[in-house]
Formats: sequence, C-alpha cells, structure tokens
Amino acid sequence: MSIVLVCVNYASDAETLQWVDAVLRQPTSTTIRIVVVDNAPRGENDRFGVDIQERSETVWWMKAPENLGYFGGARFGLDRFLEKYPLPEWVMVSNVDLQFGDASFFDLLWKMRWDETTGVVAPAIRSALNGREQNPYMTHRPHGRRMRFIKWVTGTFPRLCLYEWGARWKGHLLGKLHALQKSTSAGIIYAPHGACMLFRKRYFERGGTLRYPCFLFGEEIFVAETARALGLHVLYQPALRMIHREHVVTGRRPTRHMAAYVAASSAYCADTYFGKSS
Repeated sequence: MSIVLVCVNYASDAETLQWVDAVLRQPTSTTIRIVVVDNAPRGENDRFGVDIQERSETVWWMKAPENLGYFGGARFGLDRFLEKYPLPEWVMVSNVDLQFGDASFFDLLWKMRWDETTGVVAPAIRSALNGREQNPYMTHRPHGRRMRFIKWVTGTFPRLCLYEWGARWKGHLLGKLHALQKSTSAGIIYAPHGACMLFRKRYFERGGTLRYPCFLFGEEIFVAETARALGLHVLYQPALRMIHREHVVTGRRPTRHMAAYVAASSAYCADTYFGKSS
C-alpha cells in the first residue's frame, strides 16, 4: 500500500516535528511519504526545513509561496507531490496537533476491507482537552435552514462570540451526554472532522479534489458535498484512533482575524451547497 500524508504548518514548528517523528515511529509495511507544507514566513537562517528533511528521505518540506491556509496548503503539497509520483492508494490530510491512538495505525488501515463506494474515511478523534469524540463530525446532512443560520450567526463578530460562548458552555455541561450519543460503530456518515481525513485513491480518480476556495474552516462540508456529488460515501471507522490536541494554531477564543475566515467559509458552504430551496 502507498500513502502520502500531507500536513500543513503555520507557527507550529515544534508540533510539526513531533508529528513527523510520530509518523516515522509507526511500524509499517506500507510505503509512506510525508509532505510538510510550510505556510510560515522564514528568515534566511531558519533551519526548520533542514530539520524536517533530515528526519528521513521519505519526508518532503515544501515552502508555500504565501500563507495558503489549510486546504490551500494541502492542495499545494499534493499537487507538487503528484508532479513526481503517481497517485497513491491513500492521501491523508491532517493537522499537526495529533497523536496516534494506535501503535500500528497504518498497518491497521492496510488490513481493513473497504466497500467500493467508500471515498473518504474518518478515524476516531478524541479531544485531549475534554475527552470528547469529534467524529462523526456530522452523521447526517444538515438542513439548509441550519446552514443559513450558521451563516447569519457568524456574519458579525459579536454574534460569533456569543455563539462560541454558548457552544462552549453547552459542551462543558453536556459533554458526557454527547459522548454517549456519539456512534461507536463503523458506518456511513455525512462529514468527517477536518483534523484528519483519509482519502482513497478513487476519490481523486472520480474527480474529487482539495480545491476548497476558503482559507480556513468548513473543509468538512466541502469534503462531504464533494464525495456526495461523486456518488461516494464517507465512512466513520472508530478502530482507527487519533488524539487531538486541538487549537494549537487557531487558538481557543475567536479573534476578529479568525472570525473573518469563519464568516467567509460559512457563507460559502451555505450559498454553494444549501441554497434557498434546501
């Protein structure tokens, strides 16, 4: 099995090095190549790229021409990789603030049987902050009214802050109940959590891409709707386990800078996939 793991770094050098080292420690019979896309500005004497590539000949460091965001950076890295290598059987797009919950994650992935209609796989992702399971991100496709509400509520900074505050308290008070409601068995879902997504080769062979136009946020909806349009399923597989040390880069409190990205992605997803008739 061949797999390329694409991760995007911005202001998380230490976490990126830890993540690459964790991947390289995985005992595996598969061919894994790691592509680190660097969105961060670098000085002439910065050794981060050297430190990354000294890990292994299977690790590539790619300096982005500018800060391309999450999926923009991932697309840049994958496109550059495919200029030299054929499309692998799996493409894994991930944050760098992750830990493996299994000592043989990739061997386990290789041994599993997949339905012909499976295009994207969502692993189990447990938050290191509160222990909650983050997948399935969305079990069912949301109604258009919900997406338009999210577009509205994220449209201004005060509304977003109030919404985030309410959501955080709801998660704190009902965290255990929500954990009990999460599915614990493998099955088809609507959307995978953006921290880690596993794309099968057929996703790209059928025309799927990483060409999401927004800088940050909303990647889950983009992937879900792309797979849906291609006639492919997103499969939640809890046997593949990850731990998420979330918000290393974006922070836990909304800022006006980040709020602008949230507003843009919410508007894009609502307008593109959930029109007035949805």
